[in-house]
Amino acid sequence: MLNPELIEKTRFWALTPEKTLELLEGGEEGLSGAEARERQKTFDKNTIRDGASVTKTKILWNQFKSPLILILLIAGGVTVVLESFTDGIFIFAAVFINTALGFYQEYKAETTLESLRSYIKERARLIRENIEEEKDAEEIVPGDIVRLRTGARVPADIRLLGATDLEIDESILTGESLPVVKKIQKTGEGAPVAERHCMVFGGTLVTNGMAVGVVTATGNRTELGRIAAMVRKEERGTPLQRAIARFSVRVTVALLIFIGILFFIGTWKGYGYFEMFLISVAVAVSVVPEGLPIALTVILAVGVKKLAKRKGVIRQLLAAETLGRTTVIMTDKTGTLTEGKMELSAITGEGPKEEVLALAMMALGMRGEETLAEGPIERACAKAAKEYKILLPDARQKIEFLEYKPFNSRDKWSGACTNDGKTKTWAIIGAPEVITERIGAHASQKETIHKETDRFAREGGRVLAVAKGKSFLG
Repeated sequence: MLNPELIEKTRFWALTPEKTLELLEGGEEGLSGAEARERQKTFDKNTIRDGASVTKTKILWNQFKSPLILILLIAGGVTVVLESFTDGIFIFAAVFINTALGFYQEYKAETTLESLRSYIKERARLIRENIEEEKDAEEIVPGDIVRLRTGARVPADIRLLGATDLEIDESILTGESLPVVKKIQKTGEGAPVAERHCMVFGGTLVTNGMAVGVVTATGNRTELGRIAAMVRKEERGTPLQRAIARFSVRVTVALLIFIGILFFIGTWKGYGYFEMFLISVAVAVSVVPEGLPIALTVILAVGVKKLAKRKGVIRQLLAAETLGRTTVIMTDKTGTLTEGKMELSAITGEGPKEEVLALAMMALGMRGEETLAEGPIERACAKAAKEYKILLPDARQKIEFLEYKPFNSRDKWSGACTNDGKTKTWAIIGAPEVITERIGAHASQKETIHKETDRFAREGGRVLAVAKGKSFLG
């Protein structure tokens, strides 16, 4: 059985692929189902836990952490001891209303977030018992063999066993905007994360190429999980929390000084100690602003309600105040926030749109089903095929699929050789400037294609050209 502590300390980037597989007690054929289930008990699910689970009790307890609430509770307790039950009822009613409002808003936010998590399921392609299958990423364990392709999100930390033109966007870890070229050769033991070229890390994105590797770390043991753990250690209050804390301390100090002076003057004037004690306590209780916590909670609740109408989920009431104080939001260089999803926006050219799309899908090596489409381009084409009523399996009954050439960063095109019963031709798709050169387009045709390419590119599109044989289609 694998030792989690030993696996966590092992520097897999300094080992050969063979040695890595040996230490992880696995092979290129993948783990068996029974072994994978056994390892899940040892290593837990492949998810980054965001600290202790938020229970109803914890949410309720958080409502009493405000210094103002603590002052109110003390004041309420003192009034009850002094048998001033009416004042005590009002103070405790204020605490109850404030607690109920805060608990309702935060519990509703937590249940909404839990519902969202149940909808978001990341998938990964695993090889188990020499069979490739798609599974939930949270089922991955150390020793699993994972296959990566362009557009895939890396599901865990992986030591590469084989790679073809593999490039990874590691900006989430290193801040480096350009993709990193990966290879399987080992590196030095002291290599920092950015220089571990034989490793790919959970949360990063495959921008080009394909690879196969063995999982070395999952969940909170991944590099991204360690960063999440460090971030959780740093807990700072919001500006409002800090302001309330300062206000509470100042009020408490000023009040203690004032009632101390009052008590001293009263006893000096001849009043009894117990009588002055009651008077001092009554003055202290009357100064406590029992309406302030309720007013703050109601204001924040209104803010959360407005954000909810704009599809914003606020986990804690005080977060609404922090967001309200925001004056500048810095985004990427284009000034946009993207969903990371690609869709086919337009088809233009000399051929019928249905033919252009069908040949593009063949050139991408697709079968027509969206579930088999690996990258974002393939998924976008598969989705568009439904709108254009294109069924590639039907088309392939008429056209023989002879050969497929996958895309690589050097050639910048992919293609499929087909036979329609009369002639053998290549359907190719790739960068417009490359495709026009391959088909030998004449100068005026090149100019027209490049102008159209430039127009789409200026609108933020990713432009691909499709050709059949020596004919440009679109």
